[in-house]
Amino acid sequence: MGSRGASQLCIVPLCKEGTRLSSESLLHRLLAHRTLGTAPQEQIQWVADHGVQHTLAAGEVLTSQKGPVAGLHVVLSGHLTIHVDQGSGKRKIMEWRGGDITGLMPYSRLVAPPGDVVAEEPTDVLTIQREDLPKLIRECHELTAILVHIMLDRARHFTSSYLHDEKMVSLGKLAAGLAHELNNPASALTRSAKAVAVAIEKAESAARAMGVARLSTEQLTAIDEVRRISIAARIQSVRSPLQQDDRERAMVKWLKAHGADLSAAEPLAQTDLSLETLDRLAQSLDVAALNVALCWISTAFSSRRLTEEIQE
Repeated sequence: MGSRGASQLCIVPLCKEGTRLSSESLLHRLLAHRTLGTAPQEQIQWVADHGVQHTLAAGEVLTSQKGPVAGLHVVLSGHLTIHVDQGSGKRKIMEWRGGDITGLMPYSRLVAPPGDVVAEEPTDVLTIQREDLPKLIRECHELTAILVHIMLDRARHFTSSYLHDEKMVSLGKLAAGLAHELNNPASALTRSAKAVAVAIEKAESAARAMGVARLSTEQLTAIDEVRRISIAARIQSVRSPLQQDDRERAMVKWLKAHGADLSAAEPLAQTDLSLETLDRLAQSLDVAALNVALCWISTAFSSRRLTEEIQE
């Protein structure tokens, strides 16, 4: 079935022709396929008529990370995996077994996977080649809807995996920094003292900027109220490192949205200030005044925090 050879299917010579199933046997397997089996039978027959069968040996690559993705892959049996190194070492981020579908989905702009898709054991695959996908979209509406749903689930899975790895890298950096501080208390104290001097200088500069900003009494009152909230309570000690990282990302996003200086993100993220409180402050100030106010608030907090650390 299908005159196109396996060498046309793959970007590298990794596929070898397996024993081809008869049309009847192939249709029977596709009807029992966990994912395809929910589509109308005539659309499953379309897949059987247009698919190219091939078998991968254990260790062979279905799709190289160099691409391109040859088409839509229906996994009939076996086991495929993809491992990606995102800075914390290679790890498996997705796998497919008999009953799954991978590869290029309808409407997808996928060119290459983030890592090699490799067979972990002998694996049978039926491939709808890239050039046949527009015809599938036109003629198999229910099947197309199923495949688009798979594509969206896959995108969510990959996004979740990337975020997990980013957080693990951040956690590793935080742990390394903590270990260094615990092992070097004297040097940590010296650095804190130097940091206080820098923070005081920044606070004085911020205070001078506040003085020339021509702010109204109402604006000054609003700014001072936010400052008092920021130094009244620090909850960093009860946040996990990952929660703190999430909060800093949210603060960066808020500052970007308001055209403010991103350098205030880290100290503001360590305060108990809510984004709603900052929203109310932003409503009463223009961008220039908001930058001055946030600088003053964040430097005041940093100075107070460093002083408390030295006292402890």
